[in-house]
Amino acid sequence: SEFRYFPLSSQTYWAIGLDDIKLDDTSYGVQDMVAIVDSGTSLIAGDKKIIDKMKAKFPTQINCTDFSGLPTLTFVLSGFEYTLQPKDYIVSFMNGDQLQCILGIAGINLPSQLCLLYT
Repeated sequence: SEFRYFPLSSQTYWAIGLDDIKLDDTSYGVQDMVAIVDSGTSLIAGDKKIIDKMKAKFPTQINCTDFSGLPTLTFVLSGFEYTLQPKDYIVSFMNGDQLQCILGIAGINLPSQLCLLYT
């Protein structure tokens, strides 16, 4: 996709405006939130209440060989949509000799109007 610049809403973090989060076409109505973009970690974290609603749309166990039933995850930043495919937000790892996959999205208690986008 095209490279874009976004104005920072805080000099403390790489904080930018977050207009919405969507799973497939379902909006989670997070208008006027702030997203902190952090390229140094592998999880996406957000407000626990919102993330818990989103996680309810996922199976309890993720099949590492078939992501076809999982939704796309879209972040709307300053009116531009950035869509992640399941392969982008599923974390796979070896547990002994077995491949396991987990959802790389975590709900944490955050101050109001804050969402963390760890990429």
